[in-house]
Amino acid sequence: MHILKTGTTSWTISGVVFRVRDKFIYLTTSSGTTSNSTRRICYDLITANNRLFVPNNGPGTLSVVNATTFAIVATITGLSSIQAVAIDTSTNTIYACGGSSLWVINGSTYSIITTITGFTDLRGIAIDPVSANHRAFVCDFSTSIIYIINTSTNTTASSFAASTQPFGIDFDPVAANNRLAVSYLSGSVVFLNATTFASLGTATGLGVPCQVTFDPVSLNNRALTTNRDSGTVSGINLGTYANTGVLPGANFSSAYGIAFDPITANNRFIIADQNASTLQVVTQTAV
Repeated sequence: MHILKTGTTSWTISGVVFRVRDKFIYLTTSSGTTSNSTRRICYDLITANNRLFVPNNGPGTLSVVNATTFAIVATITGLSSIQAVAIDTSTNTIYACGGSSLWVINGSTYSIITTITGFTDLRGIAIDPVSANHRAFVCDFSTSIIYIINTSTNTTASSFAASTQPFGIDFDPVAANNRLAVSYLSGSVVFLNATTFASLGTATGLGVPCQVTFDPVSLNNRALTTNRDSGTVSGINLGTYANTGVLPGANFSSAYGIAFDPITANNRFIIADQNASTLQVVTQTAV
């Protein structure tokens, strides 16, 4: 078979078109970083800060991890049943949630600034990448409500109803895309317009999706989600919002958290393996 490659597109002689980077080879290695019942993780998108945040649900702590060596450089305590973490890079403020609480943490001193309460069973948190909007979103699993937090005042501003049992929530970090991804225990991820909250599309056929991460290479036009019970990772086409299937070679004991490395040259994403209590580094090579 002959293949002609021009720019970012390849054509076979049979007329089937393939875009470069549609296919990857995945290699998984352990980071050596230990954790305890890891949940939804988060990179600091200011790459100079070189850090990754890892919630430990069992002991109720939050690990601050060096994003190069994967050494734990700090441990934040005073939390409980922590499920997810996000960072507002415009104010260097960390938000962590779990149970009935949302903790607001100073990103320099790692001390708790305040605790926002009044929830039931928080599972996910996402920060609006448009800093002027001053918004964080948290999803309450038990009540099926998504709350909007005013990050200027650290108070609950409003809320809207979700479908049954929202299991995680993530923002597309590209502000112009203006979209949220809400994961559901039933096996779907619903993408929402972050202004109107109207549905943009739904990826179905997933296995307990816990967290969504958006590929920082715009050409790839995809998101990835962990499937907790099957220990796998699935791709989602961000043009059609279709489930594109399980990634080959990316298999874990219990894939829970996932985050793309914001340094695109590293070509990797991190998996928080709940049962193995470790971080796994997945390097991807386009073919």
